[in-house]
Amino acid sequence: MCNRAVSLIARVVESYGISTVALSLNRELSEKIGAPRTLYLRYPYGAPLGEPGNINQQRTIIRDMLASLYSLGEPGMILDLPYQWRRHEFSPVDFSDCATTSNVQGFERTEQLQPHQWSRGCF
Repeated sequence: MCNRAVSLIARVVESYGISTVALSLNRELSEKIGAPRTLYLRYPYGAPLGEPGNINQQRTIIRDMLASLYSLGEPGMILDLPYQWRRHEFSPVDFSDCATTSNVQGFERTEQLQPHQWSRGCF
């Protein structure tokens, strides 16, 4: 699914009070559209979870998405994930502590976007 569609769908879902996290391969577009919570990866289009067959990489990104629901308290945040395409070694992932993770390691909040008028008060 394209970055624009995911951002728009996430905005609608958030307007009903359900938290979302989107993966973006185009940070500039996510900023313009105003995705509620976004993890940005510098990966090629068509591979938002990483390389085909690299299960540890894919699980790491999914774990980061789940953990960011807890660490990103407010919508409008974009986190730049530190991973580089085909330059990062990924270890096996343990999901057992995902629900108690309050901070995603290695990430910095880069900016907060302003809420949009469509938001039905969820922001």
